[in-house]
Amino acid sequence: MPINLREDVAYVILKKIKDNGQQMQEVSFNKTDFTGRGLTQSDFLAHLDYLNQKQYINAKFSGNAYANQKDVPNLVNPNEVDARVGNTFGAEDDPLPHLIKFEQAKLTDKGQKLLEKMDKNLPKALDKGPATPIATKNMPFLEKVMLKGNLNDIYDARDISEVVFRSMRDMMTTEG
Repeated sequence: MPINLREDVAYVILKKIKDNGQQMQEVSFNKTDFTGRGLTQSDFLAHLDYLNQKQYINAKFSGNAYANQKDVPNLVNPNEVDARVGNTFGAEDDPLPHLIKFEQAKLTDKGQKLLEKMDKNLPKALDKGPATPIATKNMPFLEKVMLKGNLNDIYDARDISEVVFRSMRDMMTTEG
């Protein structure tokens, strides 16, 4: 199954590995590194694997990417059973990604050159930050702002309203 390689995800991965140091060491990725990017665990591992195979990074993984039967938890031994039963091919998050663990990495010279090139011309997807959902209770007010301000996007209405309220707050005196 082909993966959809994304420049924004590759950039975040390369940057985090570079910021972690020059030596082969543990790199801690968490969900907030990819907020708003719609990245699954399988997508993340696929990007790491691709960067490793193309020698942009030197990475160490544990587990078996091919999910042989020996990797499937033993149901007789409860210590081996994870939150879900192994060998569930066709699952939303692809076959057995929980059996593959990313352990350590370092940036290669090739990866350093790619990151420098990307720093000069950042991926377009990085321009757009994650969209924070709008609370239902604020929708009627923002719809009025959208209508009165002749705006096409509810998020623009929210951003403009936020700027106005912050400006009003800053102009108010703090004297009692």
